[in-house]
Amino acid sequence: MSITKLASDTTVSSSGETINYTITVTNEGNQTLTNVTVSDGFVSNLVCDPGASVGPGGTVTCTASHDVTQLEIDGGGPIVNTATADSDQTDPEGAQASVAVTQSPELSITKLASPTTVSSSGETINYTITVTNEGNQTLTNVTVSDGFVSNLVCDPGASVGPGGTVTCTASHDVTQLEIDGGGPIVNTATADSDQTDPEGAQDRRAEHHEVGDADDGVVDAMHLTLTHHEVGEPDDGDA
Repeated sequence: MSITKLASDTTVSSSGETINYTITVTNEGNQTLTNVTVSDGFVSNLVCDPGASVGPGGTVTCTASHDVTQLEIDGGGPIVNTATADSDQTDPEGAQASVAVTQSPELSITKLASPTTVSSSGETINYTITVTNEGNQTLTNVTVSDGFVSNLVCDPGASVGPGGTVTCTASHDVTQLEIDGGGPIVNTATADSDQTDPEGAQDRRAEHHEVGDADDGVVDAMHLTLTHHEVGEPDDGDA
């Protein structure tokens, strides 16, 4: 007796994908095999046809399936399992099928500030930083760093599944030096994980503008007035 097991997919890349299996048992001998059974604890929906008695040269064909789990994607594969055939006349025979797993870890980060314009020292800029798992693999030890801000708090935690997010909040109090400099106030938040390279996101606020410019940024409120006097005009003691 011989057994083969074939998978419908050679590679999978996301949890929830379904691998379909075809298992074929062949009577390679000259004796009718009775009580032919196929077992496979890994799969679901195992159905065999035609029955339990197989003459010489005859076959039993079975179908089954398996839904890929996130744990298997995170593990990196391959996904390997074994089907076993047996009969009253033979010893058990096994056949494996192997399906490769493609991992694509990726994260993105965005940083938004409120307000978009500042004009005096002591104003507080509030930041919202969002890290998104754009890949197919669970990211572990997800961290966000930003040495420029204060009160950096992130939620929910350090492990983020595909499509999941980490949201952080932080703030910065504008300094007089930044107002005097005319902007822009620029800083970068960086996200990292065990599976990815660091990714950074900037938020640019406080661009320098001329007096009266209503665009986002530092509003320059300094005005200089020059009064011209003729010689001999009695203003301010001039002779």
